[in-house]
Order: sequence, then structure tokens, then C-alpha cells
Amino acid sequence: MNNNPDASFDSLRSLGIAEKSRQTDLGFANIMYDRLMIQIADFEKGLSSDEELGGYLASFGRELLVRISHIGFHNPYFIVFYGQELNSGMRVQLVQHVSQINVLFRAVPRQNEHAKPKRIGFKQENQNK
Repeated sequence: MNNNPDASFDSLRSLGIAEKSRQTDLGFANIMYDRLMIQIADFEKGLSSDEELGGYLASFGRELLVRISHIGFHNPYFIVFYGQELNSGMRVQLVQHVSQINVLFRAVPRQNEHAKPKRIGFKQENQNK
């Protein structure tokens, strides 16, 4: 048995460093991304054939209603929302830290009335299989 307190501390510190490294390698953003995609797929189940996923993204002191075209992530901490602002039609990209994710899903009119409505949650489910 080792009674050296410094050896115990060094061992605990090594475990802490290893755990932090493991979390960084695995990332937190991909976990948040997976959870968001589940929520989106569930929300999209209730949309009509004339509706697509939209969301209010709160940032920089104002809200934007955005037609969300897709979502990405960069481990360990960033989620990226891509889309188009409904009022102006301008392309938007919002990068948020996983601890700051707030999005209110909302049904918005389908962008192209002649095409099928876009479903990003469904696409993600198929990609994982």
C-alpha cells in the first residue's frame, strides 16, 4: 500500500486530465446536436405538407424568425444554425455555445410551393441508420 499523499494526488490529477481529454475528444456539441435533431424530428411530425421548420433564434439583443435549413456542430462546444431570415430572405448562420442554445421551433410556410417540404430531422434519422 502506498501511503504517499503526493502519489494519490498525482493519480487523481492524472484521472482528471484523462477524463477532460476524453470529454473533449467525444465533444459536447455532438451530444447537443443529436438531442436537437430528435426534438426537430418530433416537431416536424406535427407539420402539415405546406409547412417547414422555422425557429426564433435569440441573439444580439433581437429575435430572428429563420427558416432553418440545417444544423451543424463543431466539437467540443459549438452548434451552428443555418437558414434564411423570413422577413428579408437573407442567409443567416448562427454559431452558439452549447450552454446558450435557445430556439423556439415554429411552423413556417413552405419555401417552394411546388416541392416537398424540407424535413431536416427526418434526414438526420436516416443518416444515422
